[in-house]
Amino acid sequence: MEYCDAKDKFVKAWGELATNWGVNKTMGLIHGMLLISDKPVCVECIMTNLNVSKSNVVINLKVLQDWGLIYKVSEQGERKDYYVAEKNTWKMFLNIVEHRKKKELEPLKSLLVEMKSVSPSCSESQELCNIIKELDHFTKKVDCVLDNLVKSESSFLLQSFIKMVR
Repeated sequence: MEYCDAKDKFVKAWGELATNWGVNKTMGLIHGMLLISDKPVCVECIMTNLNVSKSNVVINLKVLQDWGLIYKVSEQGERKDYYVAEKNTWKMFLNIVEHRKKKELEPLKSLLVEMKSVSPSCSESQELCNIIKELDHFTKKVDCVLDNLVKSESSFLLQSFIKMVR
């Protein structure tokens, strides 16, 4: 397979995968393009290569920056902004975990705290209370695991494991 075909196939596949992860396709396409780029890329280049509007590119670049998946960089002698992707896959994974935790787990935990005030007065409310209790227990475990995973970057054991996996 030629480089151009492989590049296009990768970027399109990354965009499709993004939709499975709950991310919009354009964001996935942009991230995929930046991920395999060997040099910083400007907004106009992204627009041209992906055939996407400037506003769509700018919005998605902002979200990718907020997630810590890309960074804005300056090119000497240029007034345009350029972007590069985080290339460390472990750091990229941890950034995604932290973002998803804030976006998905934290609201669920807040809801469960609020729902704990429901008192079991009948079989239906008892079932609701049982599910709330189970979900609360589960989310606390998941939260602990994710916190340990994110904090583990400095762990000697994990560092050794990461080196072995790479």
